[in-house]
Amino acid sequence: MRTLLFYTLLFLVLPIQSQSYDKHLKTNITSEGILYYIYNFKMKSKSEGAKSLEYDFTHLNERDHVTLTATCITTDIANIDSFYLSLPTGEKFECSVEKIYTEHKSKWRTRFRVNFSYDLWQEMYGQNVPFRIILLCKDKKQIIFEDSAKAWKKNRKKLSQILEVIEVNKN
Repeated sequence: MRTLLFYTLLFLVLPIQSQSYDKHLKTNITSEGILYYIYNFKMKSKSEGAKSLEYDFTHLNERDHVTLTATCITTDIANIDSFYLSLPTGEKFECSVEKIYTEHKSKWRTRFRVNFSYDLWQEMYGQNVPFRIILLCKDKKQIIFEDSAKAWKKNRKKLSQILEVIEVNKN
């Protein structure tokens, strides 16, 4: 009840608007809690015919999951059927894929969304070695994405800082 009263007063007193702490994070106070939008990330492909994966994360602090929204850029159509996260520990997690659209702009762009647990998100960025994203297409073709060592170091540092901000703001 105190939390609801706090957010109600905050909502009435302060103008609600997004805040940007850096080029990768925007926050917004909503009636359901603090919404975090973590954006502007890109992974290169390890597979032939695939260029990159551009992605962002959305997390509402009152929920126990994270939404990854991504665009897979390929030379041929990618009918994405399954999404896997492969951690350096050898663990592999499958997530349901919600396709948003596919379009052609010099290359094929397939936009999709997946949800996974907040704990898994923390584990992804808690490793010293990059995780892999593996997309399985309906034709059984695999598209593999992984950060380079340099990109991983930069992305891991940025996401670790953002995860720390989220943890500090939890009730």
